[in-house]
Amino acid sequence: MCINFWRYKDAFPDLQSEMFSLPHIGAIILAIAIILVCAFVMRGMPRERVRRMLQILSVVVLALEIFIFLWAYIHGKRHMGAPDYATILPIYTCSLINYTLIGAAWGHGFVERCCLAYLTTIGLIAGASGIFLVNGLRSYPFWTLGALYSFFYHFMMFFVGIMLLATGYHKPKWSDALYTFVPIVCLAIIAIPVDYHWKADYMLLYEGKGAPVLPILSRTLSSHDLRALFTFLALLIYIPVAAIIVAFDKVLTRWICTK
Repeated sequence: MCINFWRYKDAFPDLQSEMFSLPHIGAIILAIAIILVCAFVMRGMPRERVRRMLQILSVVVLALEIFIFLWAYIHGKRHMGAPDYATILPIYTCSLINYTLIGAAWGHGFVERCCLAYLTTIGLIAGASGIFLVNGLRSYPFWTLGALYSFFYHFMMFFVGIMLLATGYHKPKWSDALYTFVPIVCLAIIAIPVDYHWKADYMLLYEGKGAPVLPILSRTLSSHDLRALFTFLALLIYIPVAAIIVAFDKVLTRWICTK
């Protein structure tokens, strides 16, 4: 186990996914329990303390992301001849937690508003879904750095979103669906050229892998030389998805506050 922990994904060519294995299920239960307990304990926490927690988490999460990038870069270059730029760059939708945490913790005004909107909408749902469908478990056994980091990373996304809502630091508004689109577009400006250059799928804007309906739409439009239209539509989908999560946020905050 200790030897495998640090190995890169090329060391597991015959991997059978451990998604929803006993360790994974145990981790899901523990993560949800921690988040629920924290949600009720943190109610009424002073804004200054919440902001300080955001500042600490912004440094921790970014430092871990830099470490993982360097680990993947070095292993890719050493064992595969070159880094896999189609997968290791921090320009996934989930990667936005690195940047929006910084904006929410240290920024003010419009920047802070957009970052808080992302963390409590797309960031929240991506984190929640990511602890169930752990991307790392598609390439790594559970007890490895690649899998555990993937799980922890999405747990942090879920935790931060719930913390912001439970403490009342950010009160969900319908306008959040538009504000959250700002950091998404900013990252897409970088992700789209990378997707088309390396035929990657950052932000699900090239093939939509793993999302419902999007892969079918991508194949259909690309077969008619309309992949750019798919990218445009896939980007716009973030707005209604964020609006649906805002509705959930409003119900969730009302429930937490009345318990």
